[in-house]
Amino acid sequence: MLSQRLIKAIQQHAEQTYPNECCGLIVRIGRQRRYVPCENTHDNRTEHFRISAEAWAAAEDAGAVLAVAHSHPDAGPHASPVD
Repeated sequence: MLSQRLIKAIQQHAEQTYPNECCGLIVRIGRQRRYVPCENTHDNRTEHFRISAEAWAAAEDAGAVLAVAHSHPDAGPHASPVD
């Protein structure tokens, strides 16, 4: 389950990157989980997302990657068939 703090961080990132998909990683750093926003490097950012290997490696250097988070612009907060 995501904390309200993580949900808010993801929502703020989604608002900042709209109309493109936002993407980021949830990382355990010590005893805390943090949302690490990443740049969407996909060619079609309004429909898809890609996290660069460099961004993923930087997150792994900070802690353990627990999950990938991304938005669905103009859609509900539900997993798509692709997810």
